[in-house]
Amino acid sequence: MYIEEVSDHQLLQVLTEPGRLLLVLWIGDWDDEESAAARRELAGLAVAYSKRIGFCAIRATENPTLEERFAITRTPTGLMFQGGEEIESFVGFHERDDVERLLLHALVGEAS
Repeated sequence: MYIEEVSDHQLLQVLTEPGRLLLVLWIGDWDDEESAAARRELAGLAVAYSKRIGFCAIRATENPTLEERFAITRTPTGLMFQGGEEIESFVGFHERDDVERLLLHALVGEAS
């Protein structure tokens, strides 16, 4: 599965939708190997969790206003939202298992 890249407008629209969790991966330029690796790791998780969690990517350098709004200082950065509120984050490349633990923690919180 491919992690869809969204525009600033699309991201703000999705963030305001109630319901399921959303994991947004802030990525760097096209030649940013760390962002590309993070995107590949998340693609596997998107296959496993797509019915309960939304996944998308946004290019930080092309969206400076949102980059500032969400205090993105490094790519890749993952932000998890529910109902427009940030509930989890990670900075830098993380292995699939590490990110999956964050997702499961958020899903458990959602069920509470």
